Amino acid sequence: MSATGKLKFWLLQLRSRLEVANIGLGNRFQVPFSQVEIGQAVGLTSIYVNKLLRRFVDNGEIEIDRPYVRLLKRADWEEECEFVNAFVNMDTSWFPPAIGLETTGEADLAERK
Repeated sequence: MSATGKLKFWLLQLRSRLEVANIGLGNRFQVPFSQVEIGQAVGLTSIYVNKLLRRFVDNGEIEIDRPYVRLLKRADWEEECEFVNAFVNMDTSWFPPAIGLETTGEADLAERK
């Protein structure tokens, strides 16, 4: 796979993984990694990651509003990379419940105020 393909695939996979936790819904998601860390994950230098991301922006394929990325041509990327979302039917019933007002006691404090 080319360097361009590797980075596209990695971004698609990150979005899919975040979607499992209801964080990366849609085409906009947070990328909690630096370009150095992305390069290490993909096997590229941070300079090359920077150039590819800039090329993606210039070509209208993504928007970057740090720390968020929006995939503008996700369907094209998925077809190009032959991406299969391995997480689409993942059983999340065993995940612990999300921490919310009812589990932290904050609801009681809010009612008392």
